[in-house]
Amino acid sequence: MSGIAGTFYDGRTSRGRPAVLHLGRDGVVWFDDAALPRASIRELRISERIGNIPRAFVFPDGARFETPDNDAVDRLLAALGRARAPRFLYALESRARYILLALAVVVAFSWALVRFGIPEAARAVAFALPVETNAAIGASTLELLDRAVLRPSALEAETRERLAGHFARMAAEQPQGFSYTLHFRSGGRIGANALALPSGAIVLTDELVQLAQRDEEVIAVLAHEFGHVAHRHGLRRALQSSAMGLLAVLLTGDVSSTSAMVAALPTLLVEAQYSQAFEREADRYAYEYLTRRGIEPAHFANLMERLEQRRRGAGGALAYLSSHPPTAERLRRLRGGS
Repeated sequence: MSGIAGTFYDGRTSRGRPAVLHLGRDGVVWFDDAALPRASIRELRISERIGNIPRAFVFPDGARFETPDNDAVDRLLAALGRARAPRFLYALESRARYILLALAVVVAFSWALVRFGIPEAARAVAFALPVETNAAIGASTLELLDRAVLRPSALEAETRERLAGHFARMAAEQPQGFSYTLHFRSGGRIGANALALPSGAIVLTDELVQLAQRDEEVIAVLAHEFGHVAHRHGLRRALQSSAMGLLAVLLTGDVSSTSAMVAALPTLLVEAQYSQAFEREADRYAYEYLTRRGIEPAHFANLMERLEQRRRGAGGALAYLSSHPPTAERLRRLRGGS
């Protein structure tokens, strides 16, 4: 077989030199230039054929020989009985229909991973973590929110005490293990809002309390936030936003590394939206609680409609609806029970 022309690189510098590679009958690769190395073909790594990309022969010491003569390399590999896999891969990547099929598979897999895989993985990890982990996250998150976003409440003591009484009765009926606490704050730039922290702490802003026309509307909001706690939505959202870290936890089983993933949770709680799936879960939880207590779920829908009206007139002054998106579908469910 005639030689294969290409360029030799010694692996120490980027400078290449023209060379012609030969394969002897003894299976030894050699070059026209006697100063270049010799090696058994079995010691070399030979790259597969991909389009017109030059092929590489990699030597054990890191030196490499590159050639654009793909056909000559294929003939050499055929003589060695090693041609099937490279030719098969080359056939796949050289046919447009295979490329389009592969692209469609990648797109479908990526969509399924984002739409179903990552949320389900986040759910599994969130419920695998002990409740104590949620408590630690909640404490640090509230501290950061108080420094960066929230302000002390200006509500009358009587109002706070009355609502705290409702909260205490509701908390007694919630899943055990969480540290259920109610925190009144002035919302500042987030306006009329309620936030559920992973620990079970719920923040209720003055603006939301003032907008409510009756206690049942506030109770409905609290029931919705209890739903976020019970379903661990805050932690699941943090895990989903750290998808690579989530995958590492699933592969290694090291749940202790989740502390780094939830470091951004305060920002997520204020600025990001819950998914519609999370909202449906929390709405369902609230609906079931309210109906058990003989409270009309429509009170929640009434408050959301009022928030929507205020929001349209006040621009960004009210932020509750940006993190709890009110849709006609949600309002129908709350009023109709479906």
